[in-house]
Amino acid sequence: MRWTYVVVLGAVMLAGCPAKQTFDMDKTIPLDGGQLYNEQTISAPGADQKLTVTASSSAPVDLYVLLSKDAEAAKKAIADGKTPATLLTSKKKIEQETTLDAVTVPAKNEVVILLVPTGKAAQVKLKVTGR
Repeated sequence: MRWTYVVVLGAVMLAGCPAKQTFDMDKTIPLDGGQLYNEQTISAPGADQKLTVTASSSAPVDLYVLLSKDAEAAKKAIADGKTPATLLTSKKKIEQETTLDAVTVPAKNEVVILLVPTGKAAQVKLKVTGR
C-alpha cells in the first residue's frame, strides 16, 4: 500500500515537469531559380528553445528565420523585393555554408525558415537542431 502512494506521488511530480524537447531536421531542398521562396516550418516547442541552423547551397540563397506569426508579412516583403522586418536573426546569404547559432525560439511559437533563391537554381542542404 505504501508503494502505491510513492508511485502515484512520483507520477504526479513528473507530470508537472516539462520534458526537455529536442528537434532535429536534416534535408536537401531543391530550389528553382524563378521560385520566389521555399518555406520550411518547425513545430512549436513547449519551452523556450535554442536553434542552430546550418545551411549550404550550390548557388547563392538568402536565408530568413522568423516566427510563424510573422510569415505572411515576410512573404509579402520578399514578393516586393524587400527584406522582412521581423526576423529572429539577421538575414543570411548562403554562398557556401553558413551557421546561425543560438537562435532563441519562444515557447509555443512555430518557426518558419524561408529560403529565397537569387536567380539561379540551387540545392540547399538544411540542418536544424534545437535544444
